[in-house]
Amino acid sequence: MLTDIPIYLYIFLSILLILALISAKKSGRFIKSIITSVIGGLSALCAVGVIGQFITLSIGVNFLTVAIAVTLSVPGVIMLLIVGILLT
Repeated sequence: MLTDIPIYLYIFLSILLILALISAKKSGRFIKSIITSVIGGLSALCAVGVIGQFITLSIGVNFLTVAIAVTLSVPGVIMLLIVGILLT
């Protein structure tokens, strides 16, 4: 399953994770910042899943989408929605 993902996506996610960790470190509240980001991203992904049952807007839940939602939080989920709309 994870071998189907191209290497450049792993590199991209690694860079995003490093930038998110640097940002959290500079905020002065490292653990609180990370936990807030993870909870916000997963909540937004779940909210899109629930709302997607009623309209034709959805995001497939897999390793890549969860990684983006956890790393980038709500803006990452919005980016996934926009990319999904543009590709359909």
